[in-house]
Amino acid sequence: MNDSQSLERFRRRGKALSSALAKEMNRVGAFHAAETFVIDVEASNRCHATCDFCPRDRTPHQGFMSQDTFGQVLNRAMEFRDIVQEMQAGRLDFSFCGLGEGALNPLLPGFMRMATDAGFRPCLCTNGDLLTERRSQELLDAGLCDIFINVGALNEEYDRVYGLSFERTVRNIERFMELAQDRCHTWIVLVDYRMDAEHTARVRAFWEARGVRRFYPSPMLNRTGAIEHEVLNFHDHAMEASARALFDGNVPGCYAPIQCIVIGYDGNFYLCNSDWQKEEAAGSVFEVSVTEAMRRRLSRARDRNCSICQRCNHDPLNQVSRMLAEGAEPDLVRASVDVLQQRERSADAFLAALARRGYLADPAGLASP
Repeated sequence: MNDSQSLERFRRRGKALSSALAKEMNRVGAFHAAETFVIDVEASNRCHATCDFCPRDRTPHQGFMSQDTFGQVLNRAMEFRDIVQEMQAGRLDFSFCGLGEGALNPLLPGFMRMATDAGFRPCLCTNGDLLTERRSQELLDAGLCDIFINVGALNEEYDRVYGLSFERTVRNIERFMELAQDRCHTWIVLVDYRMDAEHTARVRAFWEARGVRRFYPSPMLNRTGAIEHEVLNFHDHAMEASARALFDGNVPGCYAPIQCIVIGYDGNFYLCNSDWQKEEAAGSVFEVSVTEAMRRRLSRARDRNCSICQRCNHDPLNQVSRMLAEGAEPDLVRASVDVLQQRERSADAFLAALARRGYLADPAGLASP
């Protein structure tokens, strides 16, 4: 590639990075630094909210993570951190998120303390309803560094959509920020369930007026098809053939299985956080390492017969199909294809390096499930 071609690719990438659809691709690392990994721990997949954009009724089983399971999760996370550091492969973050409200699990503060003592800087995703002063203090004392609070609506609409009290949630968040001071960053997750930028801007302005300075945009997701939405329906998509042609027939797999290592409350590695129906498990923390689970998960994401990926708005083919359908500029589409293909090459390189160092149970079977 000559200097002119490199400059053109850089220009296209810059334009892609500033696009609205980049927010969705951020959810699975399409535009994140490839050198960041996340251990995502599901302390619970139960939730007392009733948000209509979360298909809770499609989840086949629910529960709390046990002490023994979390202990093994932490062992696996430390093993993987040692590998990442040895390979100088980047940073490993530790998140309590999953598919539910982790604060429902009474063991959560203890889990967080264990993660902190192990040298991690834990973060938490929550709806904020259970952030009483006592629970907030427990979490902060346990080492909570970043908290992501899902508040995508205001006033009566929040009460209706979330099935919770907006007044109580606001009170909880304001008191949490007072207690946290510089110990923990408070983020408001702007869930665009309406797919309405003006609505999201109003929610942001409400929280900015109350001193919040960090926001995390979260686009509407179809949860691998568990949520039916006209815009996010990719079955026989009209632009699929055109999108496939842009990849020259070699459609990359989703990058989520490499970047975000999802561990369910039951100790199973799942394909990603969009697998609400828990269809794709890659083994238990008691049976396989993070690296082996990563290999298995990536293999499934690259399998065009993997039904949950075929349905998902995170899938690269579906992402580009949607961009074409919404009339994205050709330069933006091409830049996005470039980034997605580069992520696949990065994943291959990382797995190959793991195999050379003997960190894969089946180094000869990188493409096998």
